Amino acid sequence: MDWLFRDPVILWDFVPLFAFVLLLAILPRVNRPGGIWLALLVISTTIWLVGEVLDIGVTDLDIKLFWTRVRYLGVVIVPVAWFFFVCHHCRKAQWVRPRNIILLSIIPAMTVVLVFTNEYHHLVWRRAWVDRLWGSPFINNEHAIW
Repeated sequence: MDWLFRDPVILWDFVPLFAFVLLLAILPRVNRPGGIWLALLVISTTIWLVGEVLDIGVTDLDIKLFWTRVRYLGVVIVPVAWFFFVCHHCRKAQWVRPRNIILLSIIPAMTVVLVFTNEYHHLVWRRAWVDRLWGSPFINNEHAIW
């Protein structure tokens, strides 16, 4: 695996560490209203950021695709966790019901399944390749219908 050292964006590497420290600060307060949703929001954001940082650092297409898929695990959870966290803070906790959680999680779950099985149907992206922008490799893809 080729790893690219990038001086200009070295601080970006510390963002997932900051999110992890934030999670450690939140965990003792998880029993408060909305605490579980806030913790889930921070965990999913951390997964997203770790995938982003590790995607930026590699040059191989297959490894970049792997970290793109890992990123999706975090990306799809963020809106659902954010919605239910906000429900608790807007005093709409009655909206946080198993039925609503399941309904709002259907499309994110389908997205994750489609991303991890994209080679078989190409519904998320038709093809992917590595481009260079200012000397740094980044993944580029041709999006499909999903």
